[in-house]
Order: sequence, then C-alpha cells, then structure tokens
Amino acid sequence: MQARSIFLSLLLFAAGLGIGYYAGHHSTASNTHLAKSTRGPWKAKFTVPGSADLPEQTAVIRCSFANPRFNFGSIKVTLKNLDDHHFMVKYSIFGYNKKGERIIEGTDSFFIGRHESVVRDVFLENQETTMSVAASVFWIVMELEE
Repeated sequence: MQARSIFLSLLLFAAGLGIGYYAGHHSTASNTHLAKSTRGPWKAKFTVPGSADLPEQTAVIRCSFANPRFNFGSIKVTLKNLDDHHFMVKYSIFGYNKKGERIIEGTDSFFIGRHESVVRDVFLENQETTMSVAASVFWIVMELEE
C-alpha cells in the first residue's frame, strides 16, 4: 500500500513538471521579448545627385545619393543615422521617366548603429531595353526595425 502511494505521488509530480514545462515554452507571455518596433514606411522624392531626410519633418535617417553608374547598374547611397537607436534598415529606390513610368528599381537592407554613417552600392535594375534611358524622378521608400 505504501509503495502504491509513493508511486502515485511520483507520477503526479512528474505530470506537474511536464505540464509546467509545456506551458512555459508555449506561453504567449514568453514571446513578448521578441516583438520588434517598426518605424515607417516613409517616402521621399529626391534628385541625383541629391539627398533626402526620412521622415521629412523629423529626420531619423539622412540619405545622400551620388550619380548613378548606369554602365554598372548601381548607385552609391550614403545613409546617416541621426538617432540614438540602432536599426535594421530596409529600403527601395524607384526611378521614373518623364512619362511617369517606373523604369528603375533597387532594394537593400542592412543594420546601422546609432549615429553611424554607412555607404551602400545599390544595384538598380533597369526595365528599359537600353541603358541610356535615364530616370528623371526618384523616390525612396524606407522602413526601420528597432
């Protein structure tokens, strides 16, 4: 009789540990530290060469654009973090011809530290059949993750 009580107590103890372990690893409360804060998306028009602040009113990121090297299909972008936080930066660049048709696009993402400047060489895919067609208007769309 005493062996049966000990066995039953151990069985209940093990079941309690198993349920506690399962609940602890599958709880929604344990995943709250994984939530990321997102800023944006922001959109700004710019010229090449030129610059744009994102967002335009209270800048967090300043972007500077050098002349595109269309023979290599890329553009030099310098991004400066004006904030005290580090971010994962995700952005797209779009170029439009004089008719308003999107003819060039490129995307990039990277990590930037607080008050850091980063130079990126962004590949621009040209949708026109000839590389001599230049975009006259450019837009950048950006989103930041903390």
